Amino acid sequence: HHHHHHHGPPHASSSPSPPRAVPFLDALRPHVRELCVETLRLERKRHLWLHQLLSLLAVYCGPSVATEALCHLLSLARVPEELALAAQLHSLLSVSLPGLLPAAVQRCAAQIHTQSLAPTELAQLLLNLATVVQSQEDEGAAGGGGPASMAAQVGAAVSKHLQDFSPLLLHSDPSVSQAAAQLLAASQLPRAVRPAHLLNITRAAVAHFFLALRWEGEGEGEAEREVVREAAVSCSVRLLSRLAAFSPLTLKAVLQQLVEGGLHRGHAPLFGGGGREDGGCPPWPSDAHFSSTSSSS
Repeated sequence: HHHHHHHGPPHASSSPSPPRAVPFLDALRPHVRELCVETLRLERKRHLWLHQLLSLLAVYCGPSVATEALCHLLSLARVPEELALAAQLHSLLSVSLPGLLPAAVQRCAAQIHTQSLAPTELAQLLLNLATVVQSQEDEGAAGGGGPASMAAQVGAAVSKHLQDFSPLLLHSDPSVSQAAAQLLAASQLPRAVRPAHLLNITRAAVAHFFLALRWEGEGEGEAEREVVREAAVSCSVRLLSRLAAFSPLTLKAVLQQLVEGGLHRGHAPLFGGGGREDGGCPPWPSDAHFSSTSSSS
């Protein structure tokens, strides 16, 4: 039963026999991030007990610590082995603390608004969320998964927060806008989405498409940059296809905005036109332009 579980520090508990305080764990409470960083080093002997310590701390302190730890792991993990730690921690905790993944995604979305993540961490978070969501398709193909799987839960939670993630398609840091495109291209659009939100997402996706076409790409040589550029454009096209297939409204919006974008003088060089005399491109509409339309349905 739920009420036996200990949430929050002991003194906050109103049950007749409060669980005994563990000063050691209370002292660790402010250091969840460092624990996550150390655990992710995957040093053979240490990371197992660090992982157990993290889960013990989460069970002792309750859902907020568990959610925080998952958020850190999702924004700090750089390779699949590290990302797997988030899944392991979740499976350890989900028995006693249900609803952790939606809470973690919500916390991640809130961090976007408070801008508390550096661009490198933000990009990594988006890529990791995309990886988790994409793994749902692999699970489905393998006959595993199911609605309770981590991929399914994260996918459903990201869908709920698309409105928070879509402005990142126009982030000034290309690695962030690219990662946002990967996440959105992998995500389902929620059926209950408001038309105004859909149009915001569509507008950001079309603007991102033109950004991707014009992007220089990152990498050592020209060949490597070309690969990066092509990946960016194909990801953008996947996202636009998903939007266009969603409903007659989004199809019309995607086509209309692509045509308007194509006629835009700044984009003329992409399509063999002369473009502006100075050869420069007009600045992108700012995020404010995108969010200002959300109020009108």
